[in-house]
Amino acid sequence: MKFESEVVENTFAEVLTQDGLKLSYDGEFTTDAPIFVVDEQGNRTPCEDNEYVLQNGQTIVVKSGKISEIKEETVVENGGETPVEDANVEELKEEQMEIVVEDIEKIEEVEANPLEEKVKKIEEDMAKVLEMISGLVNNSEEMSQKFEEFSKQPAEDAIGTNRVTFSENMTQEQIRTERLKQLKNSLK
Repeated sequence: MKFESEVVENTFAEVLTQDGLKLSYDGEFTTDAPIFVVDEQGNRTPCEDNEYVLQNGQTIVVKSGKISEIKEETVVENGGETPVEDANVEELKEEQMEIVVEDIEKIEEVEANPLEEKVKKIEEDMAKVLEMISGLVNNSEEMSQKFEEFSKQPAEDAIGTNRVTFSENMTQEQIRTERLKQLKNSLK
């Protein structure tokens, strides 16, 4: 006895109602197709008998867990109801897609702008820091040059040649006076 198994592939598709209810169906979206309500955990339960208005404007009538009727979106023109042409539906879908794309771009801009501003601010701060460092380097080079020039210059008088000796009999005031005179003479 030989057993053969056949692989059955189930394809589920989902649609949303205007109320936000998620519906799932097997195979194609046609009449007599079983339809289910999908909860937040992804569990599928047969759809209750009712009319459901989908986000695309279609209305489906469910009886015994199956789609019994699919009604196209209708618009009131010239006092009567007429089904919306497929071209209008396609236009609406394209408009909705454009709006979604624009919204995504706006969200990306909002998220990117603060980051770009922070990067720009950091770049500005870094430019200021580099400018300050450059100024310090220039000052250091100038100071080195001045010190080198100063160190090459000879002293005017030898150290200790103009010393005045103070006697033990001089008061503190006299000593200060003599030192000030000596300082005055050295600055001339």
